Formats: sequence, structure tokens, C-alpha cells
Amino acid sequence: AAVAEHIAVLATPFETDVPTARKLMLQNVDLYESYIAEAKRSGAQIIVLPEDGTYGLDLGTKRAALAYMEKMPTPEQISSQHLIPCLETDAFENQVILRRLSCLARSSSIAIVANMGDVQPCHPLLDSDCPITGDHFQYNTDVVFDTDGRLLAKYHKQHLFFENSFDEPESVNYVVFETSFGVKFGVFTCFDILFEKPAQILVNKYGVRNVVFPTAWINHFLIWRARKCS
Repeated sequence: AAVAEHIAVLATPFETDVPTARKLMLQNVDLYESYIAEAKRSGAQIIVLPEDGTYGLDLGTKRAALAYMEKMPTPEQISSQHLIPCLETDAFENQVILRRLSCLARSSSIAIVANMGDVQPCHPLLDSDCPITGDHFQYNTDVVFDTDGRLLAKYHKQHLFFENSFDEPESVNYVVFETSFGVKFGVFTCFDILFEKPAQILVNKYGVRNVVFPTAWINHFLIWRARKCS
């Protein structure tokens, strides 16, 4: 396995249009390509890319961040369909980053775990959790691609760390996936590791022994490290 450290080309925390946002994100994915190639040369079967790596740490307000989001398939669609965004250009025409990551996994024959923004629609009158200010949720999301570019899983970060651009999921998702090389993984994101759900539940209830864990970690108090290791 490989883990990439990355200095992101940073998004501006002000409103921008979708083409400009995509151009910036693709610059970061271009850098990912070099990390993936190095990981493959080193014999890695899976690479974990960092949290917020496609746009940087601060997207500003939810409204400003929307240009950096892509609408992803639901967990039900992912589990029931063999989705390879790289090969399904019509279906994923507006998911440029998702499609590019799928193509990188497929062309490199390596599993990829990446972090990006997922936007999901909701109706304020039908969904009590739908944000008052809009008709959609925005989630900090990990996406997983298998070695053929198939979209294996997505995970919405549960415990946000002062992340005003994103919504907290209504309930915890416990996401487990198995790769083409026969290893089962659980997935969660950064600050999640300090909490029982989902981290400990994945181990104790789902029998997970391998974890992929995109993070934008910072220097922190020793007590946090103690809690993480408890």
C-alpha cells in the first residue's frame, strides 16, 4: 500500500464558476498521477490520497464550495451496478474529477482512495434535515476505485472539523469494500478516528482489519493522540 503526501493547488474561498473550479481540481489530479505512477513502480496495489487534496483545506462558505462538488452515485447504485466512470462518459459527463480518477485507477491497474466533495439533492418540505438555505447536501467524501476503474465505495465523513463547506450526515455510514486483490478494507476520514463511530464499530462489528484513512492532519494536543491510540 502507498500513502501520498500532497501540497495542494489551493482553491479560493470565494465564489467561482464550475469551469474554473474544475481547472484547479484537475491541476491537483495531475499531481496525483505522478504519485500513482511512483506507487505502482514500487509495487503498491492501493494508494490513499489525502483529504481535501483536490482543492485544499478552505473552500469558504457552502455557497462558494458548491462549484467544487460533484453529484456521485448513491450507495445503492454503487453496490448494485458495475460502475466504471472512465468508460461511461455520457453517464458521468458532469463528474469530471470522478471520471479522471477512475481512468487513473484503470490505466495504472491500482486501487485508488481519494477525497472530494459530493452534492446530493434534498427537498426542504420532504426532508426534515434538508438545509434551510438550499435544496442539497454537501458532503466531505472518500471515493474508492478498484484496479479496473470501478467505483467500489463512497463514504461521507461523519465528524467534521470546523468544515463550514460541508454537511454532517444524518447517520453514520459504515463502509466496507473488497478489492480485486482480495483484501477487505474499512474507510473513514481524518477526525473520525477520534470517535467510536465509525472506527471502532468497523473493527468490532464488521471484522475490519485493514483501514484506508484519507487525512488532512495537523499538529495537535497530546491528549488527542492518546485518545486515538486508546
